[in-house]
Amino acid sequence: MAPAAIGGPMSRWQTLFTPVQRVRGSRQVVEQVKRLIDEGSLKPGQRLPGERELAAEFGVSRATLREAVQGLVSLGLLEVRQGVGTRVSAHATTAEDPGFWLPWLTAHSEDVLALLEVREALEAKSATLAAEAAGRAAPGVAAVLGLIDRNLEEMEGAVALQDSLVLERLDLEFHALVAQAAGNRYLLRFGKSVNHVFADRRAVLSIPGRAAQSLSEHRLIAAAVRSGEPAPAAEAMASHLASTKAAVVESENRRQTPAER
Repeated sequence: MAPAAIGGPMSRWQTLFTPVQRVRGSRQVVEQVKRLIDEGSLKPGQRLPGERELAAEFGVSRATLREAVQGLVSLGLLEVRQGVGTRVSAHATTAEDPGFWLPWLTAHSEDVLALLEVREALEAKSATLAAEAAGRAAPGVAAVLGLIDRNLEEMEGAVALQDSLVLERLDLEFHALVAQAAGNRYLLRFGKSVNHVFADRRAVLSIPGRAAQSLSEHRLIAAAVRSGEPAPAAEAMASHLASTKAAVVESENRRQTPAER
């Protein structure tokens, strides 16, 4: 029997999908669908409503919905097929397994590396400005540094548990907090946009040993920012992103056959 399509009485879906807020609606759609899959409310093979209906359920534009669907497809959670529509991927429930992400990372390594280069340009500047702000005790910076400390504590626990969902969230949060400490709202906005595109964080953090390495590097960045020394802060951030790039390349090389190299 084919999986049942999502559709039918409005009251049923009012208890499943909820309208999202206007702050980066596509990201919220992605997170909501991921949660519904994790909970089992959306099952592998299940067909979603058409674009117009689904956009109305979430309370977003069709363009925003398309962006979210593309992100979910890149994460391996949804499949879009001509003449069939959008379905939950048959592999959706295995997406938390690090082994699921390594082949994906190999297939998308070129895009991942390109985005890391963009992030390096933006985030080294964020770290520089954040350290300058800490050095002059700019208003609000102490509070942000406190949030960074809490983030590092939570990430330590997530590394121990190898919780990929929490690691992804905390990694995003750490880099956003550094940009927030920098005090430049445009840099923060650009950084969040790039980090939204870099939806494959979970793939990178699934590389064996990468999550623990990122935590260690985040601590160095935080210490440099707190010290109020811009050059070491920028260097720590650049080193962190270079280390991430190296891990992606190494992972790709390990998975390639000698003929592919």
